[in-house]
Amino acid sequence: MQQLPKGYYAVQSDFENAPKDSFIYKGVTYAVTEGVNLFGSLADAAQKAEEIPNEIIEGLERKSFDTPVLLFSEGRHVIDKFVFERSLTLLGQWAGVSPNTPAENAADLPTLTEGRGENESKLFGSFWFGNMRVASEQVEKIEIDGFTQRQARFQDVRRKTGNYVLRFCNNIVKGPCGRTLYSFASPLEGEDVNRDILYQNIRVMDYDDFGYGESFVHLNARRAVFDGFCYADGNLSFGLTPFSRTVVNSDVNGTPCEYMIRNSHFQNVASFNFLATVCAEKGSVSLAVENSSFVNVTPENGAVLHPQLPGDNSSLTVKGCRFVDTRGNTSPAILVRGEGKQVKICDSTFEGFSAEWETEIIRTEAPVFIENRETDWLCTEGTEDPHTVVGNANRDLAALDKMYEGRKAYRGDLHVHTKCGGTSDGIFEMSKWPEQMDEKGVDFAAIVDHKQMRGFFLPEWDETRFLYGTEPGMSITEGLRACRHGQNSIHYNMIFPHKYGLAMLLANVPEHKFNGDELTGSFSYFKVPYERFLEIAKKVQDLGGIMVHAHPTIMLCSNDPMDFYLGEHTFIETIYDTVYSYATRCAYKLWTDLLALGKRVYASSGSDSHSYVMNTALATFYTKEKHHSAFFEKMHAADFNPGAVGMQMCIDEHPMGSEIEYREGMKLSLRIQDFFAHEWRADTVYALRIFTDKGIAYYSEFNGKCPQEVQLEVQKRGFYRADIYDMTHDCVVALTNPIWLD
Repeated sequence: MQQLPKGYYAVQSDFENAPKDSFIYKGVTYAVTEGVNLFGSLADAAQKAEEIPNEIIEGLERKSFDTPVLLFSEGRHVIDKFVFERSLTLLGQWAGVSPNTPAENAADLPTLTEGRGENESKLFGSFWFGNMRVASEQVEKIEIDGFTQRQARFQDVRRKTGNYVLRFCNNIVKGPCGRTLYSFASPLEGEDVNRDILYQNIRVMDYDDFGYGESFVHLNARRAVFDGFCYADGNLSFGLTPFSRTVVNSDVNGTPCEYMIRNSHFQNVASFNFLATVCAEKGSVSLAVENSSFVNVTPENGAVLHPQLPGDNSSLTVKGCRFVDTRGNTSPAILVRGEGKQVKICDSTFEGFSAEWETEIIRTEAPVFIENRETDWLCTEGTEDPHTVVGNANRDLAALDKMYEGRKAYRGDLHVHTKCGGTSDGIFEMSKWPEQMDEKGVDFAAIVDHKQMRGFFLPEWDETRFLYGTEPGMSITEGLRACRHGQNSIHYNMIFPHKYGLAMLLANVPEHKFNGDELTGSFSYFKVPYERFLEIAKKVQDLGGIMVHAHPTIMLCSNDPMDFYLGEHTFIETIYDTVYSYATRCAYKLWTDLLALGKRVYASSGSDSHSYVMNTALATFYTKEKHHSAFFEKMHAADFNPGAVGMQMCIDEHPMGSEIEYREGMKLSLRIQDFFAHEWRADTVYALRIFTDKGIAYYSEFNGKCPQEVQLEVQKRGFYRADIYDMTHDCVVALTNPIWLD
C-alpha cells in the first residue's frame, strides 16, 4: 500500500466506522494517518491543509496543483456553515469526469455519463445552513471538482480589491433547495474585485426550488464562463439576477465584465426571466452565447435571453444557437432592455417565437402625482372595469380624515423568530431586538417562535414592541393534494390577543401534547388529516386569535387555489421575505385567485427572519398608540395594509376588512402617504391600481415621492381593494386589504 503523497488530505465519510489507516480514491488504496492527512470532515481537513502537492496521483489528468488538495471518499459529506480560510482544491471521486455525454444529435439533450450517480462523493447541506462561504481576501483560488451536491450552496461575499480564481467542474447538482446556489457580491465603490469564474461540465438534475424562484447563480465577476452546462426538467431559474433584477451583474466601478455560455443545453425549465442580466449605471456587460440549445425554458410567452444592454459598451453575441418553444411563444426569443446597439446574431435558429429579438425600453420616469381632474371623469385607460373618479372640485375626504384622525403610521414585521431559549431557533437575542428595530425603522414585530410560549413571560418581552404568536408545523396524513417534492407539511402562524391565548388553544387541542410550565414547556408538531387541521384553524379564530397561512407557495405546490385555503377570514402571507421575492409574486397571485373565487381571506406579510431584524417585508398600521393590543385589534379586523407604504382606504365610514351592504352614492376614498424611505427607489415608475372583482377600476402612475389622494364612485361589486405596483422592477410593493360588499 503506497503512502498518500504530501499535499493531499483525505476526507472520509462515515468516519466513525471507516478504517483509520487507509483511504480509497479512484480505486487506489493509500496509507494515511488520522489527524495528519486523514480527517472526518471538510472543516477538520481544511484546518491542516497547508502543503501543496509536488506530484500527481493516479487517476488525475493534471499537470500540477497550486493549492493544497482535499480528496473525498464516496459517501455523504456535510458542509453546513463551512468557511474557506485558505486557497483549496476539493476533489470528489469523479474529478475530471463530466456527467454529460453528448447525444448523437448535438441538438438533443446529453445523457448522464455511465457510472456517474454511483460511488459519488456527495456534498450535503441542510436547508438553512448548507453554505460554503468565502469572505477572506487571502483566499485566491478555490476549485470544486467531481461531486454530487444537494442543498450545498456557495457564497463569495468579498467586496474589496483582490484577484480570485473559482472553478466548479464535473459536478451534479440535485434539488430540492430553496436558495441561490452560487452568489457573488458586487464590489464596494472604488474597490477592484477581479473574479475569474468557470463552470465546466455541470449537470442539474431533479431540481425543485421549493417555490422560492431563486437563481442558479447571482453573478458579479470580471469574467465568467459556463461551458458544457446541462439542465432539464426543473424549476430553478438560471438567470444571472433574480426575476426582480435586484442583483447587479456589472462592476459598479465601470470595469467591463465578460460572461459566456457555450456548448450547453437547457430544456423544459420553468424559469422566470430565463437568462437576464442587470448593468450598473457606470458598468458594462458583454454576454456571449455560443453553440447552445434552449428548448421550452421559460414560462409561457417569455423571452429566453433578457439582458440589459445600456449604451454602447454593453453587447450581446449569439452564435450557433438553437431556440425552440413548442408552445407557440408570443414573445421574441431575445428581449434586450435598452437600445440594443451592440447585438450580433449569426448561425442560429429560432422556432416558435414571435421574433428573433426585439428591444424593450426601461421606463424610469413618472409624474409627480396620480391622475386627477377638476371635474368628475371616467377612468378608462389601463382599466377593465372603468369607474368615475370624483373631481377635485367635488371630492370630499371628510370620512377618511375622520377615520384616521389621531392615528399614526407604524410599521411591523408580522413573522419573526428570536433567540430566547427553549425551542426557539432564531440567532438574535430577543433583548437586542428593540435597539435594532429602532435602527431599521421597525416599530413592532409578531414573535412566532416555534413550539413554545416562553418568550411571552420573559422580562425582556415588551408590550409596545411585540405581538404574541407561534409558528407550528403540521404534517397532513390524508386529504392534502398540494404536496411539494414529497413533503406533506403546512406551516402557519397563530397570533393571539394576550399572553394566555396560546395556552388556551393548547388546552383545546390535545394533539399538541404540551408539557411543562410557561417557561420550560413545549408542544409538539403532529400529524392529522386535512379536515382536522381546518377544525384547528377555526378553533384559533373561535378563541379570538388570528390564523395566517405562512409562505404557502413554498411549502405547497398546486394549481388549485383551494388547496391553500384555511377558511374564511384567515390570512395569506402575501408579501414574504421581500417585496421583490418570487415567493411574494406567487403568494400575491394565490391571494387574488382566492378572492376571485369569492373567498373572504385577508392579506398579511412577514420576513420570516431567523437572524436579525429585517425591514424588507413590513406591514403598515395606523393606530392611536404603539401597543400590541392596538396592533392586534387592527390586524384582527384586517384594517391595515401589507407593505411599507401607508395606504389609507375606506368606503364611506367603513374601513379595510369590512363587509358592508351596497347602496347607491357610496364613495371609495384612498390616500397614499408615509412611503418608507427604505422601500422607495429612485428612477422607478409606480402605479396605483384600484381593483374590483371585475378588474382594474382605476389606474395611474406616479414617482412615489408625494402623498396621493383619489376618490371613486362605488358601483355594485363584490369587493374593492388597491395596490401599488413597481412597474420598473415588476413587483407589488404595498396593498390594501379588501372591503367586501354584499
